[in-house]
Amino acid sequence: MFLLVRRPEKGLLAGLYEFPATSNVSESLGHDAFIELASEQIGSLLEPSVLPLGHPGGSQAENQLGDYCIAHVRFAGDVQHVFSHIKKRYRVQWVRIGGGREPPPLKLSLSKVVSNQTAKKSTPASPQAMWIPIEDVAEVNIGTGVGKVWRLVKGLWERQRVPVSEDVILDQ
Repeated sequence: MFLLVRRPEKGLLAGLYEFPATSNVSESLGHDAFIELASEQIGSLLEPSVLPLGHPGGSQAENQLGDYCIAHVRFAGDVQHVFSHIKKRYRVQWVRIGGGREPPPLKLSLSKVVSNQTAKKSTPASPQAMWIPIEDVAEVNIGTGVGKVWRLVKGLWERQRVPVSEDVILDQ
């Protein structure tokens, strides 16, 4: 399963989904700093807290408390994308989360309801974050740049035949 988050409703690429991302990350950032960024990003999105990489019990699929843990963080590659006048480089990090039989619960609400004024009825809003099976990621409403990130990651997945577990791809 892969974690996608919804972009804000206003602005460039409003309402599209993307992998969790951190803006304006320095090119000189080292591996340890990427691990720290990944831990912060995951901690802001998931409940219960996910144990950081290197935490005692973190290397096991499930620790004695039954918590989730970051099993590894790996640089997946860079993706260049030009949109209109904006040039963007995604520094893609593959974050594997271990533990539990289901994906970790999300902090962001998946059951928001928005009032539809013209129809005078309530309709469910799009989720702010969601876990998506590998076979469905390409069908989610994502932008072209995120689609390029997905093709990179999917290619890595297929070449390495990575065992199925919860994965979070971070655009750094």
